[in-house]
Amino acid sequence: MQPETIRSFDYVRPVAYSKSGGEVLLEKDLKKLVWHDLNKKRVRNVRILGAPDTFELDICWGSLVPLGGNQEGNAKKQQAGEKKKNKKNRKKR
Repeated sequence: MQPETIRSFDYVRPVAYSKSGGEVLLEKDLKKLVWHDLNKKRVRNVRILGAPDTFELDICWGSLVPLGGNQEGNAKKQQAGEKKKNKKNRKKR
């Protein structure tokens, strides 16, 4: 398959970099994805088996890391806090 050069488009939006950093995944005209090779200045159409010919792409900015940090560390901190609290309560009795 011969790579195509983007000649004309109404809309283009960067979606992601490749692992190597040499290519950028672009959304083209709100309906297609293409890989743009930054060195060769060429594009390759992206085909996803089973996907419709055109589709909308939504980007979600988020994280899989909880806001409070890692759960194991938080659990240990919480247990330490409870132990201190229990010691204080015992002293008051």
